[in-house]
Amino acid sequence: WLKAQQCSRNSFRPAYPSNCCDIEALVYGNMWCMLRHEVKKLAAAKAWRHSTACLSRLHPGSSNSHGTRLQSLAAASMAAATLGSAAAGCSDGNPLLERPSLFPRFADVRVEHISSAMKSSIAKAEKELAAQEVQLETKLQQGITPTYVELADSLERIGDIVSRPWSTVGHLKSVKDSDALRAAYQELQPLVVAFYTRISQSQAFYRGWSALRADPDAWIPLTNQQQRVAELELLDAELSGIGLEGEKKTRFNEIQKTLAQLSTDFSNNVLDATKAFKHRLVSDHEVDGLPASALAMMAANARKHGDVGATAEKGPWVITLDAPCYMAVMQYASSPALREHVYRAFTSRASEHGGGGDNTPVINKILQLRAEKAALLGYTSHAEVSLAKKMATLESAHELMEDLRSKCYNAAVAEHSELEKFAGKKLELWDVAYYSERMKSERFSYDEETVRQYLSLDNVLSGLFGVISRLFDVTIVERSPEELGAQTWDDAVRMFEVQREGRPCAYFYIDPYTRPGEKKGGAWMRGECGRSKALALPGEEVQLPVAHMVTNQTAPVTNSDGTVTPSLMLFREVETMFHECGHALQHMLTNVDEGHVSGISGVEWDAVEQPSQFMEYWAYDVPTLKGMARHWKTGETMP
Repeated sequence: WLKAQQCSRNSFRPAYPSNCCDIEALVYGNMWCMLRHEVKKLAAAKAWRHSTACLSRLHPGSSNSHGTRLQSLAAASMAAATLGSAAAGCSDGNPLLERPSLFPRFADVRVEHISSAMKSSIAKAEKELAAQEVQLETKLQQGITPTYVELADSLERIGDIVSRPWSTVGHLKSVKDSDALRAAYQELQPLVVAFYTRISQSQAFYRGWSALRADPDAWIPLTNQQQRVAELELLDAELSGIGLEGEKKTRFNEIQKTLAQLSTDFSNNVLDATKAFKHRLVSDHEVDGLPASALAMMAANARKHGDVGATAEKGPWVITLDAPCYMAVMQYASSPALREHVYRAFTSRASEHGGGGDNTPVINKILQLRAEKAALLGYTSHAEVSLAKKMATLESAHELMEDLRSKCYNAAVAEHSELEKFAGKKLELWDVAYYSERMKSERFSYDEETVRQYLSLDNVLSGLFGVISRLFDVTIVERSPEELGAQTWDDAVRMFEVQREGRPCAYFYIDPYTRPGEKKGGAWMRGECGRSKALALPGEEVQLPVAHMVTNQTAPVTNSDGTVTPSLMLFREVETMFHECGHALQHMLTNVDEGHVSGISGVEWDAVEQPSQFMEYWAYDVPTLKGMARHWKTGETMP
């Protein structure tokens, strides 16, 4: 126990190999946090016995390899988390509360953990918030300006008490949804929304930030980053109803809760409708035109749904509405009737005409409440509220859209006319992708299905990481979750470490494959945690950032003969992977230590796409493309 405490304060670190000191410090800090609970709750002899066992696993011998030390340190980190769980009676071993610093225990989380974890976290955070408010009010009444640290760091730490477990729950709902998880999320969401509204409407913090900005002696010495934090906190408070009182404040808070629930309902309805649709095909003429990869995917779908003998060659085949399957039908199916059926099912999801819950009343209610909320805040529309935290104005946004429309419309009409001329008929909406693909093939000898044979996921990641290394002078190394003391939510999820000058500076997960029954569609990047000095463990200078990159591309297919075709990517999926990596890089490579504005935090939404768009362009870079576009069977470079 004493060693863990001292190591967390950095006094023992020189005795250990420096090339893994970042990881050691993380583990020792975690050890200290967990073991101090043990000391308080158990007899001294028992505490020493547990801590000695953990520390004996931690001490890396001088002859160990870096990988062996990583495994030892990761095992000790998990041991410390387990020890803390047993010792801290309030958590009862809850994996949402007892976890390694950077990596949630995704695999251990169960629905029954959520309610107790969130209620205890909110109660703890509210208690700390109230105590900090008393201190701020006392200072303000004495005419003393609160310091930046008293405002920013305390606010960040208080928010982190709730955001860490809730972020894990929210992520699992996006990638591993179930009826039980959904019910738990909906039960706790109002409490979480109420807590964040309570923070945003804290008069003590608002007056504290205002006093800091108004005091030149306190304001001028602040860095640009710190001043940015203060300005954003003041604006966020104003947009969260800090100036409202009485019935208006009560109504505003009710609207906040209802809008959060409606947003969840909207996503649930879309996922349910996507999951509900299955179209089974049994004859060759029904699947005419579909490439072998699509047939293999659809046969795999059929096997999942009971047709154990389904093959790509003989069927049966099951079409779903997840993006890879839907796009294959739209681009390649010769049957107009099949394309129309699938198109109508896809575009009418979660509507009065489609499967799943109807989102029409959800949308109408959202529009109504947004307008009412804007009026309460003194704005004329929701658009003005939204743009208050962006760089653009309502007028400039309209000007940009009209400028684009006027320049693009005639060109779009001409291209559509050209496509109809090529098809020899007036095109329906479900015909456009099909004839576009045929025209590209005939005029430009471009066959998307042939191209994807050269774009396996592993090759694309190798090319992407090569670009990142050349541009940013960092190295990306794949790590097993066990090496890092981490867990994943699905066997297909992979973990990577970003190294700068041989030392870890960030980590990220990649969840690449579609799972229609439990994972929402689209692609996104989210921060698991951000770079932050305030949230650093004892003995560490800064908390390292961790990111998630989530896409929905075709998974590897196990064929009827037992062979496996790897995940082969369409070029637009390659663009998507580069795009999401651009977001992740902004989050991970930041040098800003103020958690409120590090990485993607505090970036206006009309600016946040710049890094992702920048990275997309590198998918077209010829050296990059040649380096990663190799046939998955032969290794031949794409001609």
